Amino acid sequence: MQYKHYINLTNGIEHIPDFIEDVPFSFIRIQSTTIENKDYIKLFYELDYDLLMNLAIGNTCKIYDASAHNNLSKIVYTGLPLIVWILTKRWYGITLPETNSTRSGIIRKLPEGSYQKIYAWLFFHNQTAEKNKVKLKIDYFKRFLIGNKVNLLGDSFHTEHDNDWEFYKDIIIKKYKL
Repeated sequence: MQYKHYINLTNGIEHIPDFIEDVPFSFIRIQSTTIENKDYIKLFYELDYDLLMNLAIGNTCKIYDASAHNNLSKIVYTGLPLIVWILTKRWYGITLPETNSTRSGIIRKLPEGSYQKIYAWLFFHNQTAEKNKVKLKIDYFKRFLIGNKVNLLGDSFHTEHDNDWEFYKDIIIKKYKL
């Protein structure tokens, strides 16, 4: 199996200079506002197809992000644990413990049934056209399952450059020698 690296737009761009020249990465966009708004339909519907395929075939995928407020971004400490839990349940029928990382990096147990409620709401209760699209998208990748678990990791740090578009643009210019 391989490692696949994903830079989360926009603040994750700050990780690019850390990559060794020959280590490839892709861009992805998981928005913290989607997590904050508990918009689970949007979270799962907008998951990148390349990411889902790599997870399905057993590759370890790592998403890099940065936070303006803490060392861990909301994507890393809230979004990724939820994504792993939902995909593991949907693809493998395995119910993982419901935990996530706090901003301090400590694993905490969530109120009992939190992820299970989200799962049931997404896939079973009051099905709408939008929920059905999520279900079809996630289920599509079941046919490619090779591994036996969802290998999704995150890396994050604190940034002083939130919304500093010129800073991020300069990193892209240097990386791609534009």
